[in-house]
Amino acid sequence: LHCSVPVAATPTIEIKDTTGVTRNITDVETAGDVQFSVVDQSGLPANGAEITLTNEITGEVISVVAANGIATFAGLAPGVWV
Repeated sequence: LHCSVPVAATPTIEIKDTTGVTRNITDVETAGDVQFSVVDQSGLPANGAEITLTNEITGEVISVVAANGIATFAGLAPGVWV
């Protein structure tokens, strides 16, 4: 008799762009911070730009305003975010 116990997968935060392309996957324990650069059409830091993530499963929407061209989402729950 052979028994195996499945190993629990580490929760992840997956970030996709609006075209469905995965841009980042991060392993987390319970929640994590996601930070990325935001630039305008001319390639300069997009200060004051509102960035929104939506959880694909729950529909939860979180928005932040970029500061110095950096958008930071703190305490983001595991899941797939677009």
